[in-house]
Amino acid sequence: MNCPSCGAALFSATDCSCGYSKSEVARPSLDLSYLESLRAHWRIYWPTQLLGWFAYAPALTAGLWYRTGGQQKNIELLRLSGTMMLVLQVFLFALGLFLFVHRMISSPYREFRLRAVNRDTRNDIDKLSLRIRANVWFYLYWRYLASGLLLILLGAPLNVLISLIGLRAIFGIPTGLWINTLAYVFVIGPVLVKMLVAHSFAQFQLEASRGEQIRSIDA
Repeated sequence: MNCPSCGAALFSATDCSCGYSKSEVARPSLDLSYLESLRAHWRIYWPTQLLGWFAYAPALTAGLWYRTGGQQKNIELLRLSGTMMLVLQVFLFALGLFLFVHRMISSPYREFRLRAVNRDTRNDIDKLSLRIRANVWFYLYWRYLASGLLLILLGAPLNVLISLIGLRAIFGIPTGLWINTLAYVFVIGPVLVKMLVAHSFAQFQLEASRGEQIRSIDA
């Protein structure tokens, strides 16, 4: 290993004549606590969902048109099929996740910071390239889809039980939607973020910095 300050070979030594001390440099953590993972996930989850809702609501009424019948004009609503609505939701979630996935590492959190690091040079990647963003997006997105399918299978018996006791909706929203949303926010999302930080991509990986490491990086 070479000294990052002067380039001299360190071999097995931890100190260099220039004043660099390897022992004083704390290695960034490759793991996050549950609360840290939850905060990182929430930073990308809420704008993704907000974009989906804003884009999905107009799509439900986008089929309004006038049909002339004699002297009358009737407004009809083009209703989307269940399959088309599902495809639209999946597409909007994919789009939102791709647009906002950079928010996870764009700015530090209060106690920690996530940063992309080049695996070869160990230098921070200040701006995510399209390729890096696509890698992070794809890693999260297909796992979101797989988790969603598993959630549907596991949640079916619970939804049936809730329906049997008469609790079909809470505040007008179906209980199944509540269950899925809470599972994504508090279970699936944090687990996927922890997996993402522990995963090593071909050219980079995500690391967590805490305490003095954050101030030294910002400086």
